Amino acid sequence: MINSFTHYEPINLTINYPQSFDMKPRDLQFFLVAKLYEAGKISFGQGAEMLNISKRTFIESLGIYNVSMFESSVENLHTDIENA
Repeated sequence: MINSFTHYEPINLTINYPQSFDMKPRDLQFFLVAKLYEAGKISFGQGAEMLNISKRTFIESLGIYNVSMFESSVENLHTDIENA
């Protein structure tokens, strides 16, 4: 079940990874949020909010990380429609 982000306290996360890892911090952030969406933990609206981008930009960016916006559960799609 997706939780509402209406009133949440952001948590900062620090991840240490080798310099040889070919991914910029913002790309890693996008990847993590895209995978949370794919796992059904957040809606695309929540993903956009977490990344401070528009819903449209988030949806368009999902393909970069091989995540389809249509893999979400029916319940999540209904929530996204209600929150649009």
